[in-house]
Amino acid sequence: MSGLISRPHRRLALAAVALVILGLLTACGAPSRSGVAPAPAKNAHDSAVQAQKPAAGPAVTAGREAAGSPGGGQPLPPLPRSGTNLLDRQVIKNAELTLKVEDVTGAVRQVELAVDAVLGIVADSTLAGISPSDRRAQMTLRVPSRQFSSFLAHLEELGEVDAHRIYTTDVTGEFVDLRARLDSATEHEQRLRAIMSRAASVDELLKLESELARVRAEVESLTGRLNVLQDRVEFSTIQLTLLSGSKKPAAAAPGIWSRARAAFLDMSRLVGTFTGDVFIFAIGALPLVAYAAAAALPVWFIWSRLRRRLVPRPPAADQENRRIDAP
Repeated sequence: MSGLISRPHRRLALAAVALVILGLLTACGAPSRSGVAPAPAKNAHDSAVQAQKPAAGPAVTAGREAAGSPGGGQPLPPLPRSGTNLLDRQVIKNAELTLKVEDVTGAVRQVELAVDAVLGIVADSTLAGISPSDRRAQMTLRVPSRQFSSFLAHLEELGEVDAHRIYTTDVTGEFVDLRARLDSATEHEQRLRAIMSRAASVDELLKLESELARVRAEVESLTGRLNVLQDRVEFSTIQLTLLSGSKKPAAAAPGIWSRARAAFLDMSRLVGTFTGDVFIFAIGALPLVAYAAAAALPVWFIWSRLRRRLVPRPPAADQENRRIDAP
C-alpha cells in the first residue's frame, strides 16, 4: 500500500485525516479537567450580571434590568436621584444688586417697607448726593432665606437692573462638624458633673472643676459659632445700590438763527478771552518795560554826549549869515 502511494500523496492523506479527527473532537466538545462541561456563553453572561447586581444597589439593578429587557412597550423607570437631601444642606445665600431708579429717596422708602413686610432688617443704609439727579443710596439688607428669590424679584421691579450677582456658600460640612463637636463637649460636661458628685477628695474635686470650666468654655464657644452660622444660613444678605436714572427729554435740533447766535456768542467769548489775556500780559510786562527803560537811559545819555562831540559845529560867520538871511 505504501508502495502504491507516493511520499507526497502520503503526507497529504495524513494531514487530511488529522483535520477530520480535530473537527470531530471540536464538535463533540472536550471535557474539562474537573469533568464538568463549561456553561454556554449566555449563562456565563447572566452569571456575571448577577454577580454585579449586589454592588450596584437595588435601584440601579432594577434600572439595568428594565433597560436590558427587549422593548416590551413600557416606559423606562426614572433614574435614581442622589442620596443627598437638599433640605438638609446648609447654604448661605448672598446677592449684589444695582438698580437705576427715577427717585432714589422714594425707592429707599419702598425698600424699607418691603423689608419690614418679610420680617427682615436693614443692617446699613447710606444716602448721598445733593441734587436728585446725583443721589446715590447703598443699603445692606437681611431677609429670610426662604424668601430670597421672591424678594430679589420684587426689588428688580423698582427700577432698571444695572448689575446683578448671586453667590452662595455651602457650609454643611462646617455645620456638621460644629454640631458633632458640641454634642461631644456636652456629653463630656455631663460625665464630669456625674464624676464630681462622687469625688472622694478636695484635690480631685478641684481638678474636676478646672476641667469642667474648660469644657464649659468650649461648649459656649461652639454654641456661639453655631448660632452665628445658623443666622447667616437663615437670613440672606443683599447689597443693594440705588442710582438716579432719570432720563432727560431729547432737545430739538437747533435752527439756523440759534446756531448763528451760538456762533456769535462763542466768538464774542473768544475775543473777550483774548483781550483779557493781552491786558493781563501787558500788566504783567510793566516791570520788564520799566527795567528795560532804566537800563537804556544811561546808554542814551552817553550816546548823545558822544554824538555832540563827534559832529562838528558850523563856524561863527556862517551862523551870522544864516541869521541875517533869515527873515
